[in-house]
Amino acid sequence: VNVLYDGYNVMTDAGDNVAAQSETFGKMLAVSSAGPKSKQLAMKLLPQFFKHFPDHADAIFAFVVDQCESEDAAVSKQGLQTLCQLGESLQS
Repeated sequence: VNVLYDGYNVMTDAGDNVAAQSETFGKMLAVSSAGPKSKQLAMKLLPQFFKHFPDHADAIFAFVVDQCESEDAAVSKQGLQTLCQLGESLQS
């Protein structure tokens, strides 16, 4: 969870240069499946930066779809909400 929070801080501090933080975004994505709390937090944070990292799009969608299929109702619900957010960010 700390890696997600630290990554979020790096990304927000980067401002207009957020696209240069691909390595940080990749680390956030890599730890996102650590546990239920990490999964939920990742699904709240990653969509905010999704449009800046098209190279990670397949991995993000795979992660979110997997969470939609979770037996944990809270994770599954968050997955569905995140999937909608990702779709909206593609339209804008």
